[in-house]
This record gives sequence, C-alpha cells and structure tokens, in this order.
Amino acid sequence: GSLLVMSVWALATFSILGVGVSRITSSQLALAKRVEERIVSQRAAEAALLHAMALRKADRTAYDTLQELGTSRQRQLGRATFGYTMVDEDSRLSVNAASQAVLARVPGFDLDAAVAITTSTLRPFHVIEELRAFDEEIPQEMLQEARPFLTVYGSGKVNINTAPLEVLQTLGLDPDLVETILAFRGGDDEEPGTADDRVFKSAGEIVNALRSYTGLLVSQEAALIQLIRQDLLDVRSTAVTLQVETTFLGKPVSSYTIVLDTAQGKVRRWSE
Repeated sequence: GSLLVMSVWALATFSILGVGVSRITSSQLALAKRVEERIVSQRAAEAALLHAMALRKADRTAYDTLQELGTSRQRQLGRATFGYTMVDEDSRLSVNAASQAVLARVPGFDLDAAVAITTSTLRPFHVIEELRAFDEEIPQEMLQEARPFLTVYGSGKVNINTAPLEVLQTLGLDPDLVETILAFRGGDDEEPGTADDRVFKSAGEIVNALRSYTGLLVSQEAALIQLIRQDLLDVRSTAVTLQVETTFLGKPVSSYTIVLDTAQGKVRRWSE
C-alpha cells in the first residue's frame, strides 16, 4: 500500500513537471518562431528594396507613369515572399519647395498654414510629422486632410504623369485644363494606371502633346509654359515609396514603408 501511494505521488509529481516543461518548451518554440518570422520578414523586405533599386536603375526611359510604378511585383524567397508597389513622391507637393500661394491651395490648408510652413526655421523638413509642431496654424484635422498630397522627399517638381487632380489644381491650373491632363493620361479606356495610358515623355513636350490631343486656350498654354520654366513640372520621379508586404510559410508577417531616393540611390526612410 505504501509503495502504491508513493508511486501515485511520483507519477503525479512527474506529470506536473511534464506539463510545466511542456508549457515552457511550447512558449520557447513560439518565441523562436516569432523571432524567425521577424528575421526572415526583414530579409524579405531588404530583398524587395534591392529588387526595386535594380529595377529603377535599369529603367532607361526619361519618364515615370502610374501604370509603371503601381504594378504589383512579387517574388518567392524560399519559405518567404515579398510583394510591393511603388508610390511616386513627386506626385505630391514638396513642403520644402512649394511657395506660400501653392501651399495655401492644398486641400485642408489655408494661408496661415502656408505662412507657418514657409517661414518656419524647421524648413527644410526631414519628415512630414514635423508639421505637427504647428498646432495652432495647422490643427490635426487640417493636416490629416492635406497629408496625402504632401511630401518632404523628391525634387520639388511635380510629375505630371502621376500627380492627382488635387495636386495639379494647387499649381494654379484651371479645372478644365486639369481635366484635360487627366483625360489625356487615362488613355482610350479612361482608366488611369492601365496599359493604354498616354504619357508625357518630357517636360518640353507637355504643351505639344496636349495641343495634339485637344485644343488648348492661350491662357492654358501660358500657364503650363510658366510652370515648366519655373521648374515646377516634370515627367519623372526622383523618389518613390515602396509599400512592401512579406509572408512566411504563406502567412502574412509584416508590412514596411520604405522611401527610396532614386536620384541618389539612398534609403530616406524605413518603417515597419
């Protein structure tokens, strides 16, 4: 009887120890898996960056389009994959280069916001979040509305091939001319970012291309020529944001936002 009781106690003790060890082992394995996923995900994001850099370096055209940059690219890397698209930073307005008049026309902004930005000792800004310092002149809701159209990267010129309606309007172009530009870009299917998109191949060709596409008013031609002479319009991107998604064993792991200065071949920002 004593031996039976001792055996039961020993069995119970070993069972408890076994459960404890099992739990510790499971937690360690889970932690190791998470660490492995994170390391592999970061390596996959780095591979995406290298892929994009090689792609941009091999691009021999003098222009960039929505269709070209917005194409989704994916690669399998053993047990991991990466996928990414590019967003043209030159499709937005540079808060470091735009004038007060231009910034005052940004959706959500007014003259007070434009003056605060252009007269700030923080200019040039390194990240767009620095604009949060202007709480009185630029309330959070105003900044939130304007944010999609602003950048601190790029050349300061707006890419007419990728800029949205709102950005083109801030340059002072009349609504009819902006609609003409967007219709020209949309191609026959009138859908931007597709294979039949029309392209402005150089800044000097913009007026002639639109003139051949449809009639332009003298005032519209003059407005375009003035912007080109002021170096405010271009057809190529000098900085892109990579929106990267990574997976490990078919499971989504992390998303990354990487800003690549293609003119200098440098990473300007990396966030996960």
